[in-house]
Amino acid sequence: MRKEEGISMIEVVVSIIILLMIALFAIYSAQSSAAHAKAVEVYAEMLSVQQAVETVRSQIALQDDFEPLQGVHFDAELSDDNAVIIYGSMQGTTSEVAKNLGINNLKRTYLVNFDSGDIRLMEPVDIQGTKIQTLSDAESLVNKGRN
Repeated sequence: MRKEEGISMIEVVVSIIILLMIALFAIYSAQSSAAHAKAVEVYAEMLSVQQAVETVRSQIALQDDFEPLQGVHFDAELSDDNAVIIYGSMQGTTSEVAKNLGINNLKRTYLVNFDSGDIRLMEPVDIQGTKIQTLSDAESLVNKGRN
């Protein structure tokens, strides 16, 4: 009898299964990387808003007559007398309030309380089932993605 050369059907099936496993791992890694990148983006934007708010709060504490938000409507219904909405858009256009605070290219809209310094996203950002609305939410998701 003559021995046939070539690969058997079992070898082909095993090779395909191994390639599929590698592809699934690559897809999972890409999705995790994309989610982590989005979390980092949200966190960085929230940090810039927080830094601007803290700068204004420190200036207000130093000067009783400091008015960084002249002409800005503070909406008492939202939180208290020192809460303001800072509008952003997906195009990165910046509202006058944000420009007055020195913040550019906001993609999201924030509720800022100048008494407490708290910032909150008006619409939570959903990243793989986890909602980000506060700076601590974003920070914990970014740190979780590092591990």
